[in-house]
Amino acid sequence: MPKSMTGYGRGECVLEGRRVQVEVRSYNHRHLDVSLRLPRRYLPFEAQARQQVQAICARGRVELALLVEGAATEVAELELNRPLVTAYLAALRQLKQQFRLRGRIDLPLVAGIKDLITVKEADSSAEEEWGRVQRAVQEALEALDAMREKEGRALVADLEARMATVGALMMEVHARAPVVQAEYRARLQERIREAVPQGTLDEWRLSQEVAYFADRSDITEELVRFASHVEQFLKVLRTESPVGRKLDFLLQEMNREVNTVGSKGSDTLISQRVVEIKTELEKVREQVQNLE
Repeated sequence: MPKSMTGYGRGECVLEGRRVQVEVRSYNHRHLDVSLRLPRRYLPFEAQARQQVQAICARGRVELALLVEGAATEVAELELNRPLVTAYLAALRQLKQQFRLRGRIDLPLVAGIKDLITVKEADSSAEEEWGRVQRAVQEALEALDAMREKEGRALVADLEARMATVGALMMEVHARAPVVQAEYRARLQERIREAVPQGTLDEWRLSQEVAYFADRSDITEELVRFASHVEQFLKVLRTESPVGRKLDFLLQEMNREVNTVGSKGSDTLISQRVVEIKTELEKVREQVQNLE
């Protein structure tokens, strides 16, 4: 059963007095777009977290955030980049001497050096912790997937109902088409008879011309192709793999056929049904945008 692209999931674990919360949200998107927000200590495991997301989601914008509560009590170590300071001061002194510049080389100036001081995590057990954090990530992703599956089932039910409505409307068009064709032939014959002087009309030629122009207004082929697209749509809708793009393509083909029916039908009832079908197909298209 296809899944929705929208959902939410949550997981958590406890690490030595610190609680790790994982929240993941997904939204509609043309491709798979993964955004991760991880604390500094877990950045080395970003690729693993991304792989976990990719194993669950095939399409959509996925935002995963990992929050650590209680981490502020940890003691962090500040590390001074001494070689950088030494080189920076030497360059400043050389600059001052060479160009005879005035001014003091003081602490505020040195403190502005980029990457002068870095924060070193006091706890080096991030790799050991990651196993439990990873399980919390998986818990959140599985909750997300369950929600996407549930919404996917609701979307499929709605789409099947709408396609049933489309099918019923098209059946009315199909039933009306032969009547319209016969009426068109009769009107065409009458107009030709009125336009051609009596006694000069070749009946065989008349029937050929009428058949030619009547065939140009025949919508049988369009109706057959439309029915085939509907059948394929429903078949794809019941598959397990990501279906959004396939369904979107089939909807484009349906709209192409129904537009041709509308332009060739030349009948009030058919025109009304075509408008209703296009309205319903637009609603279907909006729902399909939510499917993975």
